[in-house]
Amino acid sequence: MSSPWPGQENDPQQHPGGYGPPPGYATGGQPGYSYGQQPIGPPPAPYGAPMVDPELEATRGGATAALVTGAVTLMFCVSPISIVGIVFGILSLVEKQDAEKARRFTKYAWISIIGGIVAWVLFWVLMFTLPFIIIAMGAAAG
Repeated sequence: MSSPWPGQENDPQQHPGGYGPPPGYATGGQPGYSYGQQPIGPPPAPYGAPMVDPELEATRGGATAALVTGAVTLMFCVSPISIVGIVFGILSLVEKQDAEKARRFTKYAWISIIGGIVAWVLFWVLMFTLPFIIIAMGAAAG
């Protein structure tokens, strides 16, 4: 079988399987660039971590602390108001676009956690003082 390109009849590396490119097509590398040269223009952007808003990252610490504090308050104080703090802490951590919204959610989380602790303390203060108040009122009336 004769090759359409002279001098390449016995070169299996040039055309594996016995077939080559159709006539008229280039078989070399990129046209216009000699060996070792790079195309003109800025280099492509490297792969890596996505860009993060530093203002949004500043709220992450407070949101994490609010989430952990809400969970600890729920475990030790058994305050159902702390569930609201946990939910707002999670919402603050999930927020990826709006730093102001994340800051607001963190603030709501801390307000509800502190409110839950205050409600828990008031409950136990009333539980310990109410019997003494009732006994004192009963003794004064009778």
